Amino acid sequence: MGIGERIFKLLIGIGIIVLAWNIFPESRTYIVIFGAIIAMALLIGLPIYIVEKIANKRRQEEEKEALRRKQEEFVKEIARHQAELERKKEEEAKIRNEELQKKQEEMAKIRRELALKREKEEEEVRRQKQEEAAKWLEAEAQRRQMIEARQRELQEETRRRNEEEFRRQQAEKARLEEEAKRREEERRRREEELRQAQEEEERRWSERLDRLSSNTLEMSPKGFFNLKERAEEFTGVYILHNESKDMYYIGQSVRVLSRVSQHFTGHGNGDVYADFKYGDTFTIRCLSLANSGYGSLDALEKDFIKRYNANVTGYNKTQGNL
Repeated sequence: MGIGERIFKLLIGIGIIVLAWNIFPESRTYIVIFGAIIAMALLIGLPIYIVEKIANKRRQEEEKEALRRKQEEFVKEIARHQAELERKKEEEAKIRNEELQKKQEEMAKIRRELALKREKEEEEVRRQKQEEAAKWLEAEAQRRQMIEARQRELQEETRRRNEEEFRRQQAEKARLEEEAKRREEERRRREEELRQAQEEEERRWSERLDRLSSNTLEMSPKGFFNLKERAEEFTGVYILHNESKDMYYIGQSVRVLSRVSQHFTGHGNGDVYADFKYGDTFTIRCLSLANSGYGSLDALEKDFIKRYNANVTGYNKTQGNL
């Protein structure tokens, strides 16, 4: 236990005694006795602690000195051992160098003998190669003469075949050009017939939709709400036309009258309702599926969206239900 800790405990004890003195006046005699005991214990323990501290410090210094002497002896022993190792290494290196020198002299002698033997063998090989090269050159000259004669024959044959192939290709090219010209004319004729047929079909389709829409009653939103009170619900499509902006909205419903009413009361297409509230002029047409000749509401709605281009210049976002 350190002196600081002892002082801290002494202060805590004094604080406890002071607190007890104020809280328990009837026990002050016991408190004084208890405080005296604590003070005596601390006063007796403090000199003992100081003596022990000095003894411990002296013992630590003696241990450090003994350790230092041991370290010095150990360093001297290591230095002596290293010197002995160096001496042994030098002797061993000297012996190895002498042995290596002897081996190098023997290897040099062997290399000289091998070099002489290699030179003789190389000389013999060069002589044989020269003889073989002379024979090969003579054979190669004869082979080249034969190859040149064959090449001249092949060149003549190739020239003749190229001329024939060129004439054949020219004739085939003329035939293909004529065939391509005929096919192009045929394609243009068919495209023109198809275009005319498509225009005719488009015209008939537009006339059919125009007849369907013209056979329905066109009314203003006010007239529609007056009629709605007296008319019965039906399944079909409706055409909302913003005459101020020339924009169309095409829709379908199994209850057409209720659905059209929603558009002009803020529960349908937001853009239609906004333009209507800002004063744009609208007309309404309602067409029953039963009187249209169509078998499907989706097909009837899709055709009217296409007829009035309502998904491009109108309020519709799509081309209809696919």
